[in-house]
Amino acid sequence: MKILLIAPTIYPVLASGRYGGIERLVGLMAMQLNRMGQHVVVACCEGSRLPQGVERIETQGPRVNFSEPGILACMEI
Repeated sequence: MKILLIAPTIYPVLASGRYGGIERLVGLMAMQLNRMGQHVVVACCEGSRLPQGVERIETQGPRVNFSEPGILACMEI
């Protein structure tokens, strides 16, 4: 089965990392569906890190640059 997951365009999708939210949920869903043998495509912004075997469609729009000083500091728990 082909499955398309659509992520918000502001934050990159990460299957693991320091923050949660819909972006992480999309990454985890893509990883699990791919492990189950599904053909997974994720529409997400540039900078997203998807599991191997998951296809990407890069979307355009505003996004957060995680290389900016202090951007990760505000996400620390």
